[in-house]
Amino acid sequence: MVFISRRCSTVFLTLLALFLLGTVIVLSTVRAYYSIDSTAYILPEELGTWEQIKWGVNPDAVAAAAAHLAALSETAAAVGADSAAILASSSASASAKASLSSAGNRNDGTLRASGSSIKGETPVAFEYNSHNNSVQPWNMNSPPERIPRIIHQTWKDSTLPPQWQVLRDECQTMHTDYEYMLWTDAESRIFIQNHYSWFLPVFDSYPYVIQRADAIRYFVLHHYGGIYMDLDIGCLRRFDPLLRFEVILPKTIPVGVSNDLMLAQKGHPFMDLVIHNLVAFNHQYLTNYPTVMFSTGPMFLSASYGMYVSKHGPAQQSSSKLPEAGFSGIRVLPKSLYGKNAKPGEAPDAFFRHLYGSSWHSNDAGFLIFLRDHGTLLMIIGFYIVAYGALRTILPRYWKGRSRTQRGWLYALTGAQPAGGASLSAPGGPAGGPASLSLGAPGTTSGGSAATLVSRLFPFRKRGRWIALRTSDPDSLGSSATPTGASGTTAPASGGGRRVNNSGGATSVRWKRSSDLEFV
Repeated sequence: MVFISRRCSTVFLTLLALFLLGTVIVLSTVRAYYSIDSTAYILPEELGTWEQIKWGVNPDAVAAAAAHLAALSETAAAVGADSAAILASSSASASAKASLSSAGNRNDGTLRASGSSIKGETPVAFEYNSHNNSVQPWNMNSPPERIPRIIHQTWKDSTLPPQWQVLRDECQTMHTDYEYMLWTDAESRIFIQNHYSWFLPVFDSYPYVIQRADAIRYFVLHHYGGIYMDLDIGCLRRFDPLLRFEVILPKTIPVGVSNDLMLAQKGHPFMDLVIHNLVAFNHQYLTNYPTVMFSTGPMFLSASYGMYVSKHGPAQQSSSKLPEAGFSGIRVLPKSLYGKNAKPGEAPDAFFRHLYGSSWHSNDAGFLIFLRDHGTLLMIIGFYIVAYGALRTILPRYWKGRSRTQRGWLYALTGAQPAGGASLSAPGGPAGGPASLSLGAPGTTSGGSAATLVSRLFPFRKRGRWIALRTSDPDSLGSSATPTGASGTTAPASGGGRRVNNSGGATSVRWKRSSDLEFV
């Protein structure tokens, strides 16, 4: 059996407790600072016309209801015109009610239930993904576009990997009326030198290529405006409904916003804050992952977002009284429209699909991601270790030197009888059977399983300079000793470590000097 010094165990438990407390404080602070206000999330009805915004009608639900109605009419035509009219009327009524029922406070960033059932009626099974991805003229009844139709992407050269070339072609085919700009490493440096020469020394000093790739996206959005998207992002819908906002950032996990997709108006004050924060946040941390994350990556952008919101306040959502209120400030794309980290079928109205490249991640990223995914479990285990160690360390010290009256609460807890004073005794069991250590009076038995549990957790009692330890060593049962101890037990006259019978059967007692005792 391995013995650990009581002092070492106390130091270890103290350090572990301080570490856990510090972790809780840091994580709570980060979550509070990087949290996103619920009013910043984009609502589905804000992507529709002014009329749909005022009424709180989800335009995706309307399109889906129309597609469902057309399919339903074709099916009903096969069984007769009368049946078709009845089914069409019923479907149209249910669709209208379901669409209007999407109004309300749905600002938690989750998928909106645009097809919720109406009480007393059969739910309508809406078919989503019926979006019109063809080029459409601007609707005069819709909010004006603020973000220019430019798509920015970055890569080391003009030759893209095949899997990302497919995604690029997919987006270009869907957005033929958009300008496309691919920023290579060489072109990025020339752009910084020509338009933002004050930043060129910092740009050249970055130790990692991904930091320059992060930085250039902020500058091109500040200079040109438009849409930046990573190469591992594909297009499911046209971006037109998103261009009516000033700035859009996507929600990420566990907290904050991401920089793999950004939409911004040209010269927006937020982008101006971001590009100047790059100088202040240019610090080298221990490894690749935290350096990138906090100097140019998502945590840097989340911190800049928090600074902007602290000064200007969070963005507001459109309402029936103020339909134009939602198109200023920084809006956040919820998972239902972003599509990233969504389960299959969870985001049918998403604008994007993701291949999750993250080609810049190194080995330290895997460890930090493991902590992100399993950190809660590790903290729970740590708290249990601290609690168990505290009980083993504190309770025996509290017990020592207390009178019978002061120990009464623990006697009541364990079920032992305090009559006659506490002593170390081993109630006898069947021949050859195990015996337990009692914390009660001499000659009394343990009052229940609780006493046995305490005895097993703390298998020692102190008598002056001697400590009695419970043991189940069969070889010690025939040894003899002079009864010099107290309370019905024996202690060796000289030397430590002798084992003597404890008048109870198979369990014996071993005495050690208190100066030699190690934590058991």
